[in-house]
Amino acid sequence: GEDVRQPLAIAAVIGQEVPLLLWAEVANLDDEALLGIVELAVEAHLLEADPDGMHIRFVHALTREALYEGVLPPRRRLWHRQVAEALMAGASPDVDAVAYHLQQAGDDRAGEWLEKAGDRAQRAYAWLTAIDRLRSAADLLKGVNGTERTRGRLLYRSSRLQRFSDPVGAIAVVDEAGRLAAKIGDAILAAEVCFHRGILLCYCDHFQSGLAEMSTGIEALEVMPLEATRAF
Repeated sequence: GEDVRQPLAIAAVIGQEVPLLLWAEVANLDDEALLGIVELAVEAHLLEADPDGMHIRFVHALTREALYEGVLPPRRRLWHRQVAEALMAGASPDVDAVAYHLQQAGDDRAGEWLEKAGDRAQRAYAWLTAIDRLRSAADLLKGVNGTERTRGRLLYRSSRLQRFSDPVGAIAVVDEAGRLAAKIGDAILAAEVCFHRGILLCYCDHFQSGLAEMSTGIEALEVMPLEATRAF
């Protein structure tokens, strides 16, 4: 029935593993109604309950996918936004989960939360994940007037994190940041890009040109007022 199918579809939007409190809030269900649905779904082998009593998960990923795809895209976007807002209202929201749901909702706040997810991944030395999150945040700003400085710095940061895993790819990314810096006249970002590009060239065994670019970047930074460079 619809009274069971729709809550299960909302659970599918939340994810493969579903916190019961979050599900109840988004689906606007009281405890008894929620537990009744859980019991029916567990009996039908659609869901299984964690021993902690706080989470359920879909037994099969295909079941969740079928429920998810059965929801019209406009309603899915609405539910993703509601899930994101419920997560944000918590004491310590999972930044990756919030960013994901905001992305699926097409919400303008997705970039901010992707950057937070990138910050967290960088602090944990999960640099490949940080690159992905920062690059995704930058992609959301592509072509948006007035966001060139933010996008340039996101690309610059992701390029720095990429210097060990893929220095050649990192050069392409930092070159894009350099073009944005030139477009808006951001001298500090341009100098940082130049210095970092030199490092990347050295990693690619182009030491002469790399050292020349590093020197150019250092010279540009040295002539700037100290307070201006601290702002970066």
